[in-house]
Amino acid sequence: MNPDSPVYMAMVAWCQHTWVSEFLRGATWRLASVETAHLLGLLVWFGTILVVDLRLMGWMFESQPASEISVGVQSFGSAALALQAITGPALFLATAMKMLMSITFAVKLTLLAIALTYHFTVHRRAVRAAGGAERNRGAAGVSLALWVGVATAGLWINA
Repeated sequence: MNPDSPVYMAMVAWCQHTWVSEFLRGATWRLASVETAHLLGLLVWFGTILVVDLRLMGWMFESQPASEISVGVQSFGSAALALQAITGPALFLATAMKMLMSITFAVKLTLLAIALTYHFTVHRRAVRAAGGAERNRGAAGVSLALWVGVATAGLWINA
């Protein structure tokens, strides 16, 4: 999007004048707290995926089915994803100009869309599959690569 276009400027102005944006920018600690919550949510989400993917790769918990492990960490993953869904848009609203000018933000959102789609389709089928260790290893590897990409792009936004 062209930063000089009236639509772009109107969108940035709207984002930066929402009550969420103004509240978060009103004190440094507020924005820092939301960023911290966002990172903690990412760590918990990634941790739940990592445990399941390591099982799919056959590197841990080999006596326990991946589907059972997945069910065991599901509540943590769901809570972490909900936290991400709240804090991510809030951070965007508070820093809309910077985010819209960042190539790495666009990369992060693209990878995030791909990773979520993959997670809730291919990865979920691999976790539920009874056999096919090779396919499950591949699914786990792709999953880990996508989520590491999302996290890395997120860290590079402020670089």
